[in-house]
Amino acid sequence: MYTLLPPPKTLIDETRPYLIQIGNRVTITEGCKILTHGFDWSVLKVLYGDVIGSGRKVSIEDNCFIGVNTIILGGVTIGKNTIIGAGSVVTRDIPADSVAAGNPCKVICSIKEYYNKRKNEEMEEALDIIRQYYQRYRKFPSKEEMAEFFMFFANDEDLLIDEIARKVEYGENAALAKDMLHKKADKFASFEAMCEAAIGRSVSRK
Repeated sequence: MYTLLPPPKTLIDETRPYLIQIGNRVTITEGCKILTHGFDWSVLKVLYGDVIGSGRKVSIEDNCFIGVNTIILGGVTIGKNTIIGAGSVVTRDIPADSVAAGNPCKVICSIKEYYNKRKNEEMEEALDIIRQYYQRYRKFPSKEEMAEFFMFFANDEDLLIDEIARKVEYGENAALAKDMLHKKADKFASFEAMCEAAIGRSVSRK
């Protein structure tokens, strides 16, 4: 099963649908285009009189994310557990467990390196979102607003909040997510403590 976000604004070449293979838990975002053929032969036909057909398979393996406005050309395989950055033009194979971006799309780092990078950046991003919200509205955001950062504050009761529950259940590995939550070393004692920390007030950690 794969997800199109949103479906009407994503173009998947229907000329030969059997040339497109999309794995499980693949997310394809707005404005993406997947092409298996071209009409470039039209120029050659006018010039030489010859019709040279084209058609090449596109394969996107399991657990991939395709960023906004990416173009994937025929003859490409994107390996499993891979992130393609927004606006990329994928003209050649991208190996599994990679993060890639650009025109033409090239590997930037491994998925493990990206995971570690994001882990290092996540705390400051979460606190800055709270600060920006507080400066704008003179109050703290709700838990729902901060659901993407629930790992820093959630208790078992918070896991019942719809916005948080959907993130826990995503990927059908809720047990692993809950285990990561309970083992998290830099978790705050509460959501309120996290908010207080964001604006520089003294707080306690778990």
